Amino acid sequence: MSTINLHNESPRPARTVAVVGASADRSKFSNKAVRACASKEWDVYPINPKGGTIEGLAVFTSIQAVPVPLDRVTMYLPPVVGMKALPSIAAVKPGELWVNPGAESDELLDEARRLGLNPIAACSIVRHRRNARRLPGLTVSLERGPQPTLSVGSGRQEARCTRRWSRVGSAPERLTLREETIL
Repeated sequence: MSTINLHNESPRPARTVAVVGASADRSKFSNKAVRACASKEWDVYPINPKGGTIEGLAVFTSIQAVPVPLDRVTMYLPPVVGMKALPSIAAVKPGELWVNPGAESDELLDEARRLGLNPIAACSIVRHRRNARRLPGLTVSLERGPQPTLSVGSGRQEARCTRRWSRVGSAPERLTLREETIL
């Protein structure tokens, strides 16, 4: 399957993403991820053991049930549950594994690496927004203080997101987000 490109460029193949821990609750970040991916023309495969539908998409009860190779897996599970899901994720050999805020732990990231995955501990929703806009002169800044603020913009458009930050591991340059306020 290809996506039609109206800018006289060669068509790109469809991108596939599994949202592990997808929820039908529109206030949950996993549901927001389903919507964000779908709005950016990804083929989205929600994963939840309850099955059903989410945002009009059939829900798969396991990642092994997804009938296509996966370019990306984005995880929205508590770390203890995520640890149990990692072997199944590794078995389907996704191109990327995104471990979203609240789903990460040092143990989970270490186990993902041990299984041959290269986990990206970051918010996949922010990734979709940034890449989709392709803003010229994109800037990213972090204002530190009692209420740190992450700003992403280009002068014409800017998104600000206030979050509480905490360190992951011992690397001083590696941060993760907790208790988010959506953009």
